[in-house]
Formats: sequence, C-alpha cells, structure tokens
Amino acid sequence: MNKPLSIQIFVVLLSLSFVTNSAALPCHEVVGYYAGWKWYKRNKLVNPETIDYSKYTIINYAFFKPLEDGTVIEGDAWADKNILLGVESKKAGSALNEIKSSLVYQAHLNDVKVIASVGGWTYSSVFPQIAADPAKRKQFAVSCIQLLKKYNLDGIDIDWEYPGHKAHNGTLDDKQNFTLLLRILKVYLDEYSVAINRKMYLTAAFGPAPNHMEQIEWDQVVPLLDIVNLMSYNYYGAWDP
Repeated sequence: MNKPLSIQIFVVLLSLSFVTNSAALPCHEVVGYYAGWKWYKRNKLVNPETIDYSKYTIINYAFFKPLEDGTVIEGDAWADKNILLGVESKKAGSALNEIKSSLVYQAHLNDVKVIASVGGWTYSSVFPQIAADPAKRKQFAVSCIQLLKKYNLDGIDIDWEYPGHKAHNGTLDDKQNFTLLLRILKVYLDEYSVAINRKMYLTAAFGPAPNHMEQIEWDQVVPLLDIVNLMSYNYYGAWDP
C-alpha cells in the first residue's frame, strides 16, 4: 500500500481477486486492508465490533515489519496487540485482553479470514537483502509462522513495494529472489496447515505498472499463491501525461 491514510479505514483492494489454483472453482473475493498504525491516535477507529463483515471475505491486517535479519515484528506492538488480541481489560488487576473486541475473533465469528500483511511502502527496503540470503529467507518464514500462531491468523500477504525498485534498495536479483522467498514461505505455511488442520493462505500485492510487473517471474510465482492482488489505484497517477 502507499503512504498511511489520515484516518484508519478499510481499503478495498479489488472487488474481484482471482484464485490461482486452476482446479478450484472461480470465486468472488473482497479483500480489505485494516490499517493498524497509530490506531490509538484516531479514536480507535475502525472498531472491530462495528464492522460489517458481510462486505468482506478476507481482511489483510497492515502492516507487519520485516527486519534485516529476516525476523518479522509488529508495526505498532501496542496497537497490534489490542486490535488482534482484543482491548486490554479495564478490570482491576487484570492482564487479560477482551477477546470479543478482537478483530480476529469478530472476523472468524463471521467466517472472514484475517491475513498478516508484511511490508507496505514504509517497510519494503529490507526485502532485497532478506530475499537474497537463504538463512534470512528461512528466518523470515519461521517468523511469519510465529505471528500466525500468536494472533490466530489465516495466512501471510507479501506487500513488497517493489522487487527491483531502486528507491527501496532493489537489485537485479530481486526478480528471482522474490520467487525463492515465496517458495520457502509456502513450504512452511503448508506444513503449519497440516499441523493444525486448517488452510493457511499465501497472497501477495503487486503494482500494475509495466516496470513493476516485469520484475516478477509470473510462471513461477502464480502457482505458489492462493490470491494475486493488484494495486489498482496505481494504474494512473501524477506521473501520467
């Protein structure tokens, strides 16, 4: 996604995403982004208990932050905990979170999946070095699984903006390394899916500009992903004549 919005809202990425598994029936997915950053400075909007979940099939929680060693952490530890686990109880002496106020609880109650979105515009500069190093790729995958366990999430969305993008330390090797990063992440997600007997999703967001699309090994990447999301708001912009 681009720069943080002035208020916390859902952004419908595409009303129609497509499932990349050719054996599956076509389905209609509505993917929304829940912006967690600085939640406490926006009167705690949007309140997970007031969302109309019937409008969505998947909510991507944005954004988790990759570190240089491949570890993935919360973008805002306090807000993320309160949103994903529930608001801290106000009862005297209680260290518990009120689960019913949790985005994950409310979404699952309404048969909506919550996926951890990693990266975004602000956090994409370390992706090139993570993807280029086998040890860091493994650490990234392990760390993603730990996040899924901690918050009871349904998968990982990679929002690398963008492979090969020089402003974010992009290199010529990003094209192949992006595939390698997704491949190991897919292995770990599939293993975790079997362990808990629940489908874990792997999705990714892509810029539709030709120069960004050319930096993806589509024949290798598409089979690894459950859903491909296109950032449709980037088709046109200030760069157009």
